[in-house]
Amino acid sequence: MALPERAQLGLARLPNSDDQECLMLKRRRGRILHAASAAMMAMASAPAAFAQDPLAIELNAAEPIGGKCRLTFVTKNPASSAVESLKADTALFGADGVIKRRLVIEFGPLKAQKTSLRAFDFDESCDSLGSLLINDVIACQPGSLGDCLSRLELSSRTSIKLFK
Repeated sequence: MALPERAQLGLARLPNSDDQECLMLKRRRGRILHAASAAMMAMASAPAAFAQDPLAIELNAAEPIGGKCRLTFVTKNPASSAVESLKADTALFGADGVIKRRLVIEFGPLKAQKTSLRAFDFDESCDSLGSLLINDVIACQPGSLGDCLSRLELSSRTSIKLFK
């Protein structure tokens, strides 16, 4: 018994390997594969900071305590790895914008996928404080964390501005 022709089966004509239509399909497939390859290489070579989770620090409260000011910070580390040390070089400015003092604040350790509180007492009245600058991150451990300063997301729920 002879096999029926394609036309008799209702099948459309399939291109042969030397057919013009087949060559166009091969070129299109090549362009798609090239574009996909370029996109994957661009993602692989992107800076690691884009792939890393932010480290959030919020100045949550400023309380007068016996002539001093207690600043309470809420820190958030959404990453699956802990931050052992996060030391910040900071500058405390008065309400008039004049620098009052520079100091190092240790916000770590920050447990993985955890929100934490840190409180620090300053020898100033809360009313005299205007802002706190995170000038730099001088310790960020482990070293695989990358550029921690760029990962910081800062905010304040007080009249004291927190910025970098």
